Amino acid sequence: MGPTGTEIGSTTSGSSVPGPNLEPVAGANLEPVERSSSGPVERSSPEPAERSSDSDEEIPGVILRQDDFSAGLEPFLLLPGDGLILVRGLDPQSDPIDQTGLEILYADREAHARLGEGLSAAIGGALLPFWPALAEAIQQHAPAVTHQGPRDLWLPWQDTSLLVRLFHTDDGVGVGLLAVEDGFAGPDLLHAQRGMEAMVRQRVELFERLLHAVGDVVLVTTAEPFAAPGPVILYANAALLSQTGYSYREVLGRSPRMFQGAETDAKVLAGMRKALESWRSFNAELFNYRKDGSTYWVDIAISPLRDASGWFTHWVSVQRDVTSRHHNLERLHNQAYQDPLTALPNRRSLGNHLQTAIDRLHGGSAQAVVMFCDLNRFKEVNDTYGHTIGDRLLVAITKRLQDALRPNDVLVRFAGDEFVVLLEHCGSRQQALSMAHRLQEQVGQPLQIDGTVLKPCISIGIAMSSDPLTAAADLLHRADLAMYHAKRQEGGSVAFYDPSLEG
Repeated sequence: MGPTGTEIGSTTSGSSVPGPNLEPVAGANLEPVERSSSGPVERSSPEPAERSSDSDEEIPGVILRQDDFSAGLEPFLLLPGDGLILVRGLDPQSDPIDQTGLEILYADREAHARLGEGLSAAIGGALLPFWPALAEAIQQHAPAVTHQGPRDLWLPWQDTSLLVRLFHTDDGVGVGLLAVEDGFAGPDLLHAQRGMEAMVRQRVELFERLLHAVGDVVLVTTAEPFAAPGPVILYANAALLSQTGYSYREVLGRSPRMFQGAETDAKVLAGMRKALESWRSFNAELFNYRKDGSTYWVDIAISPLRDASGWFTHWVSVQRDVTSRHHNLERLHNQAYQDPLTALPNRRSLGNHLQTAIDRLHGGSAQAVVMFCDLNRFKEVNDTYGHTIGDRLLVAITKRLQDALRPNDVLVRFAGDEFVVLLEHCGSRQQALSMAHRLQEQVGQPLQIDGTVLKPCISIGIAMSSDPLTAAADLLHRADLAMYHAKRQEGGSVAFYDPSLEG
């Protein structure tokens, strides 16, 4: 990885802070680290060997005040310098879990440094032969981790002990390797670390309070892996929880893909992945989903973070809700391109629809078909019964035309009493003529408005082209000429464009 990126503080292997109320586990005696708002939790099971005379004191660690966060769950899942292993189980939410089915999906650089060369060969294979104690711990605690949140355990590893944090992920269980110098070395080491831990905790608390107060969403994930199961969320501030409706327990350890859905733009996601795989910052607007399924727009800026050695370790995402702006833009677009009376696309939008229909002619056998429809004697309705009745007649005609058309056909109010229809998948003059007669029949049924009985009638001009080089304006002009030719016939009529109509 390159040396660019935003530098953040980093600890070397064995120098980050263990969680609070840590208890060593010998062999297979896998007891979780538990805590409550009032201190360590009393347990009926046998306690491990006493660490020091003041072992009842809470050891400082990376945790905010419990009145700030639900269930005492740390908002930071892992810190820089902590290792990460991702493990997949056959059914990570079942109880019991078959430890023989646990598979190592991924391990980061810190995990490789801490566990040695054998880890590389173990990735993609079974966890049990590589680290039996961890497989047993996951088997025992994964259901609780899934439903209650992360658990911290001391586990034997070779000739030492490591502090691990188990947490729920999209594909199974995440294993954080919380760094302790040379493993667990008894009460003297823990006592010596307290000064360092207190200092780090003060800095972390200040950082957490700052992010907690920020109005924009802040999300921190691991830098890798890019492929499934993807980066893991390590931190989310209160703004994200308020915006999405999730709790910390539901977010931490998951993939940021949890906020995406069917309508999230695939092109934007592809651009994001391309940037991230090149370790470049990325900025875009994204369509996201809340826990309840409702949607919102965010302006998202993602930047890579690197440690002091230049190794990329995290992604930091800052997101701002821009849903209101999108709604305003949509409203302005509708005002510009939508007819206010009928809610149909208006004349300004017709050019785009026409060009789309012509573009589809490339490589196909269908034709672009334009129908120019005019409501006969509409001026007489306005003059006789008033514009209110005339407007209601236009709305009724719109509904009848929509009912006669197919779902993919386009209906546009061109101006006044004129409508334009663009037919999809029409391959012949006969098909176009059949649709024109259908429209006339649908529109021509007697209509009663405030006691006034009207019998509408429309004239239709049709222009067709199979040439993808046809200009949209030319096709519309031909349909317009055909429509005026139809109006000159007795009653409502249908006419196809013919070059003889020119001039």
